[in-house]
Parts: sequence; structure tokens; C-alpha cells
Amino acid sequence: MGAQIIKNKESAILEVHYIKTTVTDTLKYRSYSDLMTLRVGKTSAMFYPTKRMWADSLLQSNYALYEKLHREMNPVGQTEYKPIGGIEREFLFRNINDGETMVYRKIAGDAYSYTELTDHPVWELASETKEIMGYICQLATCNYRGRIWKVWFSPDIPINEGPWKLFGLPGLVLEANDEKNHYT
Repeated sequence: MGAQIIKNKESAILEVHYIKTTVTDTLKYRSYSDLMTLRVGKTSAMFYPTKRMWADSLLQSNYALYEKLHREMNPVGQTEYKPIGGIEREFLFRNINDGETMVYRKIAGDAYSYTELTDHPVWELASETKEIMGYICQLATCNYRGRIWKVWFSPDIPINEGPWKLFGLPGLVLEANDEKNHYT
């Protein structure tokens, strides 16, 4: 469980919530969205599915309540299954000082994790700006992990983090998408 591998290493300086939308079928344009959390400390950053973290914690601390909520969300006869913790299953833990990123994911009920050297996207800054939630944001693009990414970051929030592995800009990334909008 994702909640079990998190250690309370340090207090968060900042916590940001994003809505991650993933296209799962490009022909029928099926997609799902999940609430994600970015927690940033002085030496680490975590990006994880908010509802999955909550559900994993609840599963460990109060199984009866977890089961009750699961039954309420999925009554007998309902054709569409609704997971209590959402669909997203990937947790990222980045140790800033060590330059390592640990990825944890559940696939078909099995838990997998691996550690990789933190790979920094190479950004191209553009002069284009737009306002997001009252912050003036600047456009930046990169070719990263086989996708062209477009992000909007705010220099007014001087934290060089963002969702997933999209970090390293002179301000917090408030919006991101790949050029095909398969990930937003």
C-alpha cells in the first residue's frame, strides 16, 4: 500500500492539488480523472493519488469502514465498478539531495517499486504568459520521456516543483499537458 511506504521524513513546505486526466482509449476518447497531491519539503517531493492514499490509510486503520464505503459506492446490480481510492495507482517519491526518484505502483493487485536517478527535463522557456488562479504563469516546453510537454509555471511561487516528473523551472508548475492531451 502506498500509505505504508511513506515515512514522515519532514514537514511539507507546500501542498498542491492537481486533477490528473489520462486518456485510456484514444479511438473512443475514454479517459479518467483523479485528484493528485504534490507535497514538497526541503529535501523531498512526493506526488501521489490523493484518494488512493486516503483509501490505503483507511484500509489499514478501519477495515470495517473501508468495506462499508466500498459497498455504498458499488451496490449490488451496479454495472460500473467505482474503486474507493480512484483509478490512479502511481506514487512518486523524489529525494532531492540524493538525486533519486522512487516509483511505486500497483498493477493487477501486485505492488511494484523501483528507484531511478532523477532525470531533469530540459526546458525551453517561451515569452507567452497566462493567468492561472490569480498567478501570472509563463509557458515552458520540453521533450521528455517520449512526449512533448507544455507547462505553465509561476515565478511568483519560487518552488521549482510540479506534477509527476515535471520540475526544475524557476517557479511552481500549475498546469501541464502533453501535446496530444493524453495526459493533463
